Amino acid sequence: MGRYTLSMGACALLAAMAAVLGGGEVVFVDTVAGRVVSRVALGAEGAAVFAAPDGRVVVPMADTDATLVIPREGAAERWAGRVFPLFFDQSDRMHVVSTGRVTTLSYPERLPLARIEVAFLAGARRAAVSSDGRLVVVIPVGGPASSLVVVATGPTGGVSRVELPADARAIAVAADGNWFVAGLADGRVALVLPGTSIPLVEVDLQVLVDGL
Repeated sequence: MGRYTLSMGACALLAAMAAVLGGGEVVFVDTVAGRVVSRVALGAEGAAVFAAPDGRVVVPMADTDATLVIPREGAAERWAGRVFPLFFDQSDRMHVVSTGRVTTLSYPERLPLARIEVAFLAGARRAAVSSDGRLVVVIPVGGPASSLVVVATGPTGGVSRVELPADARAIAVAADGNWFVAGLADGRVALVLPGTSIPLVEVDLQVLVDGL
């Protein structure tokens, strides 16, 4: 069946519908009825799945410089370039991390609205954004995954780095942007406050599990 990834954003934005990526397809699942609603073949492997505010899902391709935008019904739209969109509460726009910058684009037209230059940023392995769109946290490519890039997108924003004790594998940002957490390769979770350069707290999840 291949590798499947559940888009939790899709669960929230599509109400009772979840989008699952894997095996060269996206599967739409009715989580209330517990049934598959539709399957969309991608023609190749997708790298990730993102829920768009209009109910479609966005799938950057793994080995092709292209992105598919897929509705539950009807034909998929193909974008040139591999886009990892970061959607937030302004439904007509998204942030995109690319070489040397974080750009705010209109959705779905992808017209540039604003950008923040980050000269040392080569792209993103993973990235996350606060619900208000004001904080973007990136696990960068082309450098150690233990060094995060933090971008504040507001008028008084800026760019900073956070040094972690181990490589980051996942990122989640609080809705209000007041903190974020990094899941580390060694099984710990690091809690970080914006404006700081090291974690405030590190929690060993394995110790917690063993103690239950």
